[in-house]
Amino acid sequence: MDGLDRWFPMISACKVIGNGEGATRILTLATGEKITDKIESIDHKRRRFQYNRIESPFPVSHYFGTVDAHDLGNGNTQISWKVEIDVSADQRDELASFLKKALAEGITGLEQDLQPSIASTSAQEVSP
Repeated sequence: MDGLDRWFPMISACKVIGNGEGATRILTLATGEKITDKIESIDHKRRRFQYNRIESPFPVSHYFGTVDAHDLGNGNTQISWKVEIDVSADQRDELASFLKKALAEGITGLEQDLQPSIASTSAQEVSP
């Protein structure tokens, strides 16, 4: 598993087939390789999203992700992103380090994507 950094910047495109639970999300990496996720659950009340990675170039036999958004009040949200993986012991540390960087990049990308809509909403709220 040498050279995991070759995947950064990681995601160059995202396509969703279907809608809601059961939909398939296909991520194209900067290298051209694909990741395919099946959306397992979307719980609006709990503000939780879960997915099962069914295809990936990474050396894992199981990958299940859970993203929770916790309302902290005053317009602030804390994101918790947990990943359950099965990986061989000799690759565990390297993959854990890689995933930490990948998840941080994912949260930063989400924040950047949401900033224009947040700014637009704020502007609408203060406009007469």
